[in-house]
Parts: sequence; structure tokens; C-alpha cells
Amino acid sequence: MKHTIKVRSGKKTYTIYGDEDKTLLEILSENGFIVEAACGGAGTCGKCKIRVSGNVTPKTEQESKLLSDADDLRL
Repeated sequence: MKHTIKVRSGKKTYTIYGDEDKTLLEILSENGFIVEAACGGAGTCGKCKIRVSGNVTPKTEQESKLLSDADDLRL
């Protein structure tokens, strides 16, 4: 199954698709979006912080440790 993802960058909105077995970081990278991730996507540095909306999974324990209580921020 593919996920449909809308990405807002500046004033533009892009629609991209990604397999459900991939991380959002992988999907974004495969579609040409650069997200800083010094830890390589392990979720330990907090540099890949993005704002999300819509039908998203609950925050992981690691995300909860590194991010504020804002529901729309994820790693």
C-alpha cells in the first residue's frame, strides 16, 4: 500500500507517494526533499524535526523525549 503525502515547501505544495514500509525520511529523500538528519534517521539527534498533520501514528517514545508536547512535530 502506498501513502499519499503532501509536502509544503515555501509557497508550493507537492504530492508524493511512498511505500508504507519506509520511513517518512526515506520517502522524502527518494523524492528529492532534503531533511537534515545527522544521525542518519535513527531519531537520536532531533535535527530531522518536521511539522505533520492528518492521519499520523502516535509519537514514539524517542520522539516524545526529543520534542515538545506539540502534536504536530515529529522526527
